Amino acid sequence: SEGLKDIHNDLEEKEWFLIALTDESLFHFSAPHEEDIYIGGSREIITISRVINYYQSGSESTGILIIEVELDNFSKIKEITDLGENGHIVITDENYQTVFTNKLACSDNDCDSIDFMKDQILGGNFVDINDIHMYMNVNTISLTRWRVATFVNAEELNDARDTLIISFLIAFLGALGISILMSSSFSRRITSPIYKLNEYMKEFEQGSIHSRVKIEGQKELVELGDSFNGMIDEIYELMTEVMQEQRAKRKTQFIALQNQINPHFLYNTLDSILYLNENNRNEDVEQMIVALSKFFRLSISTEKNIIPLREEIDHVKSYLLIQKIRYHNRFKYKFEIDKSILDYEVLKLGLQPLVENAIYHGIDPEGDNNEIKISTRKDDTNIYLEVKNNGYGISKEVINGIYESFNDKKTSEHIGLRNIYQRLQLFYGKRAHVIIESEMDEYTIVKVVYPLKRGVDL
Repeated sequence: SEGLKDIHNDLEEKEWFLIALTDESLFHFSAPHEEDIYIGGSREIITISRVINYYQSGSESTGILIIEVELDNFSKIKEITDLGENGHIVITDENYQTVFTNKLACSDNDCDSIDFMKDQILGGNFVDINDIHMYMNVNTISLTRWRVATFVNAEELNDARDTLIISFLIAFLGALGISILMSSSFSRRITSPIYKLNEYMKEFEQGSIHSRVKIEGQKELVELGDSFNGMIDEIYELMTEVMQEQRAKRKTQFIALQNQINPHFLYNTLDSILYLNENNRNEDVEQMIVALSKFFRLSISTEKNIIPLREEIDHVKSYLLIQKIRYHNRFKYKFEIDKSILDYEVLKLGLQPLVENAIYHGIDPEGDNNEIKISTRKDDTNIYLEVKNNGYGISKEVINGIYESFNDKKTSEHIGLRNIYQRLQLFYGKRAHVIIESEMDEYTIVKVVYPLKRGVDL
C-alpha cells in the first residue's frame, strides 16, 4: 500500500494526470516531450489520457487511462499521403501550439500555416503560402480540442484534375471512336448487301432481266439474295413463255388480216371482169385477167409478210391497170417514188387498199379529171406512203369515225383501212400510224407512217 501511495503521489505531480481529472468528457493530449526509455536514450512522445470507470473487486472505481504515442508514428502520415509539392499537415492543440507538422518552416510556433488555421477555424478555403496556391481544410479531432489542417497544392491538384479530365476525354473519345468503327462496320455488313440488292432491283426494273445478285454476309441477307435470283429466273421463264405465245398469236392474227385482202380484192376484180364481159369488152377482159394473174403471182410468190417497197409498187401497178380498164380510163394516176427507199421492207398488201379506197370513194365515174397520185418519202425516223385523190373529200366527222373503226372489231365499214392499221399495230406497235387529211371538194390524202426501225418479227 505504501508503494501504491507513492505512485499516486507521483502521478499527482504529472500535468497530464491533473488535466485528465479536470474534464472527464475529453481525451487529453500532452505537448510533445522527451521521455526516457528503458535501454538508454530517450524518445519524443505525446501522451493521451482520459478518465475511465472500471470495476475492481466488485466495486466501481475511477482511474486515468494513459497512452503514449511516439511522434515518429506521425511522420508516417507523410509517406501515405500525397498533398503535392510543399503540401503538408499541421496538428495543433487547443492553444494552437504545434503538436505535429511535416513542414520544416513550422518546426516552431511561428508558422504562417497556423495563422491561416486561426482565421479559418473549421472548413476549407484557398490560401497562398510562399507564392503557392493551396487548398486548406481544417477539422477537429473527435473528443479533443486539437485541430488538424491539411494543405494541398491546388496547382498540382488542378493539373491532376486537368490530366484526369484529358485522360477521361481521350479514353471517352477512343471508346467512342472504337464504338463508331464497330457500329459502322456492323452497319456496313447489313446495309451494303441491302444497297447491292437495291441496285440490282433498279436494274431489273429498267429491263435488265439477265443480271443476278451475289450477296455475302448475314445468313438472312444471303437467303434474300437467293430468293431474288429465284424470282428473276421465274419471271424470265414466264416472260419467255408469254413472248412466245404473243408472237404466235400475232403471227396468226397477221396472217388472218392479210388473207382478208386477197378475197376482198378478188371479189371486186371478178365483179369487174363480169361487168366487162356483159358489155362485150373482151379485149379489156383479157388484159384484166392477165393483170390479175400477174397480181396474184406476185402475191403468192413468197410467204414473207413483209416485202421490199419495189414489189409493193408492182402490186399496185397491176391493180391500177385492172381498175383503169374497168373505169374506161376515167382516171389518171402517177407515181412519185423516192428510189433510195425502194429496198426498204414494208407490209405486203399495205398500199393497195389505200389505192382501192381512192378509186371507189375519190373519183367521179362520170368525170374525166380524176387523178390519183402515189408517192413515197422518208425522214430520219419514218417512211411515208401517201395516196392522194382529187375527189369529193371527207368531212372531219367521217374521218373521226374512220379512226374509231380501227379498234372496232364489230363494224363492217372501212375494212381495208382497219386491216392496214391493225397489221401495222401488230408489227410496229404504237410507232406506226394511218393519217387521213382531206379538204372538201379538193383532195383526200391517206398516209401510212412506217418507222425505219422494224418491230417484232412475225
